[in-house]
Amino acid sequence: MFIRVGDAAQPIAALATTTPIVVRWPLAGRVLGLWMGTLEATVLALASLEVSLTDTQGRTLVSDTVSGDPFVSVSALLGPTPDQVRWLPFGRQVRTGDAWTFRFRNNGAGGLAPITPQLAIEYARGVHEVAA
Repeated sequence: MFIRVGDAAQPIAALATTTPIVVRWPLAGRVLGLWMGTLEATVLALASLEVSLTDTQGRTLVSDTVSGDPFVSVSALLGPTPDQVRWLPFGRQVRTGDAWTFRFRNNGAGGLAPITPQLAIEYARGVHEVAA
């Protein structure tokens, strides 16, 4: 299953954060990977995008272990340029009804505002749209 969240949120102004984007897993399975990027598809936009991801129990699933900030740079996770594959292998099991909460932040580093995050998730089953 490939879950596409499309434009994961409305454009994010510099130094702003999206409202939480909750993905509830319809069936037990395995998350194989995450794809993240920006609609703008530029190095500056990607450099400005950060993500926070927690599970149903509130555990942080991606983090910057150095700073302790719940947000981590998408460029640090996936590579610094938009022409690279922006895919993060994940391999994490989920149960029916589990929810993951994504939040994106525009750190303003690229001097570009607004930016529009995009998100897709490869899950062990077909294609579903998830309302943001």
